Amino acid sequence: MKFAQEHLPAKTGFNKLSNESPLKDANWVLVFGSVNRFSERNFASQIQKRYPQAHIIGCTTSGEITGDGVFDDSVHITAMQWEQSTLKFITKPISSMEQSHAVGAQLAKELMADDLKGVFVLSDGLNVNGSELVEGLQEVLTNVPITGGLAGDDAKFSKTLLLNNDKIQDRSVIAVGIYGDKAIVTSGALGGWKPYGPPRRITKAIKNVVYELDNKPALPLYKMYIAIMPINCPPQV
Repeated sequence: MKFAQEHLPAKTGFNKLSNESPLKDANWVLVFGSVNRFSERNFASQIQKRYPQAHIIGCTTSGEITGDGVFDDSVHITAMQWEQSTLKFITKPISSMEQSHAVGAQLAKELMADDLKGVFVLSDGLNVNGSELVEGLQEVLTNVPITGGLAGDDAKFSKTLLLNNDKIQDRSVIAVGIYGDKAIVTSGALGGWKPYGPPRRITKAIKNVVYELDNKPALPLYKMYIAIMPINCPPQV
């Protein structure tokens, strides 16, 4: 596999990139950026012009991670050319969190094959229960690595967006299946969260959705801590 990356800092347009993309034969492109950048005019078409042979997917974040650090309001593009593997892209709409498990299972069934080596998933971050989505995938694909993430919106909790070729939309899940005898898929994770504020007891929750902390509504308390956290908090994707 070959890959190349491009980065557009805040307030920098596509005209600042080189005239030719660094990997014009890419067949899969990943794009991460802020909601503001995804909402720019002709955002999707400008990436398609740079990578006309690729299937392009991506999502909004709460900060963009590169080898040089964490950025806000930027665009990060990773172009890949999978030379000896087959890729399958599936997108499913989702209208409520209650559908999360079923959508995960449906995606898994459509991706399942003897030579499936890994699955990459991007999902709406506000209308999907991520834990239920993953459980639905894992129930069908019991021994297949699954990685990916939920879209963010800089902790505004208002609207997250996904990019799928020429479409930018919310309320959807995108899954990519990676196939082939020579494909090797692994994943890694690193967490940097530290305790913040006094310990509290969860007094009401349904699965992984917390409604009360210490017998008080959880959302106002959560918003209070979000408002006073450092600006460069870890991104969701």
